[in-house]
Amino acid sequence: MAIEKKSLQFDHVLVYKMEGKMEDWQEGFAVMEEAELEQVVYRNGPVIFTYEAKGESGTFTYYMPVNDKVELADDSDIQYERRLDLKDALVLRQAQEIQDFSTAFEQVKTYGEVNGIPLTDQFYCVLLEVYGDIIIDLYVPRSVPHAIH
Repeated sequence: MAIEKKSLQFDHVLVYKMEGKMEDWQEGFAVMEEAELEQVVYRNGPVIFTYEAKGESGTFTYYMPVNDKVELADDSDIQYERRLDLKDALVLRQAQEIQDFSTAFEQVKTYGEVNGIPLTDQFYCVLLEVYGDIIIDLYVPRSVPHAIH
């Protein structure tokens, strides 16, 4: 497993937030799939989520890139954002091969410390569907602005 420096950018993103425990990370996917059908949009990228721990549970934020701008009802649980843009992050490819997200995150944080790369305390899990299987790439943004070379 390699750690790489990459960016992650998508235009037209549906966003959903929910509270839950880290082990329940897959629950938000049903909501995103339902939103895809209800909003009559075409998903054109992987589903991405972040998790912010708050004691024994925390806040999940799910992102789903879609084909175009979406007008949503004011009372919708789903929001629209013009762009998801991580300009500079370290990425652990195929993080699903590691025991859990926190272990993968610690590996990336340690790599950053050893190599003098300051990172945020947030990670983005990018779930790529490949031949009926899911591959997870874990993105950890740099904590200071820095151009990618």
